[in-house]
Amino acid sequence: MITRTTITVDDIDITYAKWGSGDPIFMIMGYAGCIEIWEPKLIEKLAENHTVIAFDNRGMGFSTMGTKEYTFPQLADDLASFMDVLGIEKAGIFGYSMGTYIAQEFAVRHPDKTSRLMLYAADCGGREAVLCTPEVREALSNPPEDVNDAERMFIEHLFPAEWLEKNPNPQIYDPERPIPKSENIREQYIAWTKWQGVYSSLSKLEMPVLLFTGSEDIMIPPVNSYMIGQQVKNSWVVKIQGAGHGAMYQEPEYIASIVRAFMNS
Repeated sequence: MITRTTITVDDIDITYAKWGSGDPIFMIMGYAGCIEIWEPKLIEKLAENHTVIAFDNRGMGFSTMGTKEYTFPQLADDLASFMDVLGIEKAGIFGYSMGTYIAQEFAVRHPDKTSRLMLYAADCGGREAVLCTPEVREALSNPPEDVNDAERMFIEHLFPAEWLEKNPNPQIYDPERPIPKSENIREQYIAWTKWQGVYSSLSKLEMPVLLFTGSEDIMIPPVNSYMIGQQVKNSWVVKIQGAGHGAMYQEPEYIASIVRAFMNS
């Protein structure tokens, strides 16, 4: 059971959960996700050495939508204001999937608040990003209306078929999680289509950057992690063999061990 706290940050109420103690890591969730989507073992292992703070992005989970335009730069600024309210000056920033877009914007816009940047299943956006196939993009942009059908569709895209054969019906969706409004999910999707990316700013980043990619990721092709790694000054790129976009459910303890080594290096 996740214990949530709600605080007001500018024009929205943000809900978050906190575990552990030590140097802080903020966890930024991906498309239409909420706190409950994070793999519990990943959080547990990270919390052995760090204060881990996961939160619902604007309009997702129990966080309110507010009145400001829904863009990735705005979501990055939401996190900066959230940190100010919590009294945390600097932290490690961990983004997953669409959360990596927010994380990259945050590092570009608020480098003084970013001790280390961790990008799991990332691309840099804009013309330089290598997109998934049109078939995958169509499925993700038009999910089934039925929640159960939509979950099955996402699972089929999160994991390699071979892994699913050995691990049928993976339980990655908490039945008690909040379901975001369809119009809010639509706003997230529109923000993605309008995002110009940060490719030209990557070479300016001074903080260490860690990138994870699953070798079988069909949603965000692995080549994107290497592209980002080549642009930043100080990067680690870790390819997880046999993993898909849902690598944190396949190898949570391994990912946590790399993050902890990276944070302490």
